[in-house]
Amino acid sequence: MTDHALSEIKTKDDWERIREQRYEEFLEMTGIQEYLHEERTPLHINVVDVIQKEGFRIEKLIYESLPGGSISSPTLFLRHEAAIFGVHVVMKQSKQFIERKI
Repeated sequence: MTDHALSEIKTKDDWERIREQRYEEFLEMTGIQEYLHEERTPLHINVVDVIQKEGFRIEKLIYESLPGGSISSPTLFLRHEAAIFGVHVVMKQSKQFIERKI
């Protein structure tokens, strides 16, 4: 990707014209095109740490997004009255795994 990758897009029609090509380029750059048609594998979620405070908690997670590739991610759970809301933030992808499984 460059600073000018989207400079040719000015209208919705411009986007519609190149959308499929850009999607294919994105899949190629990320290397995930071969996984799109395979059966989903288990996430193997590991809770690395939990921070519990009044009204919220943060769980630091590592999960396997694709076979052999893990993502570290903090997830914030907010408690409001009887509901709990979650905010999930993807941080980075890594080949390392944590042994503590849930």
